[in-house]
Amino acid sequence: MILVLYCLLQGQFSLFAAKLGNQVIAVEPFIDSVHRLAKAALLENVQTKITLFHNAISNKRGHFMLSQNELNKGGLYLMTNDEMANNNNSNSVATILFDDLVDHLLASRELNRMRKAILKIDIEGHELLAFEHSAKLFKCMNIQVALMEWSFMKTLTTATEASSASDQSEKVNALIKRFMANGMRPFSLNGLELPLDYWNLWPNNFYWKKLTE
Repeated sequence: MILVLYCLLQGQFSLFAAKLGNQVIAVEPFIDSVHRLAKAALLENVQTKITLFHNAISNKRGHFMLSQNELNKGGLYLMTNDEMANNNNSNSVATILFDDLVDHLLASRELNRMRKAILKIDIEGHELLAFEHSAKLFKCMNIQVALMEWSFMKTLTTATEASSASDQSEKVNALIKRFMANGMRPFSLNGLELPLDYWNLWPNNFYWKKLTE
């Protein structure tokens, strides 16, 4: 089983999964967390189980600045172009596509033979862009479960301007359709299937589960 992790400050999940014998692909944009995870993997002797990328995943390759919520150390997000123009923050990161991970998967003999995967993603609402280029990921990897945070989706779709809210709602619907097209359905953490027409009422944390191959 492969565990694909793209969530801020996610070292605890990577180490736990690796200690259980799973192969882990971890994508971490915050350099301090990259160093901590690499050191912890060595101390726990699971460095061969974890493939660590110092990147962020978006809908295009490039470089973006990171902004951090001082009240929430895990509350990192990629700045927009307007935010970067008015910010002197030097904490930048290179962005890749979800599908770029597949190239690494296919090049690794150990990872290539294991196609079943669990995905955990928590990137402060940037999921709407990150999944734009994920067709190859879903095609080449049999993602059984995908854990997501949803609170930012509900916030994004309550924008002040109606046109902006409508645009965000369309992106959320496109994200839902992508998972549905891959045989997945949304469930609450207590196992209840969530109604597709009322995604604005979904809990802040839930998971997608594959029901059909």
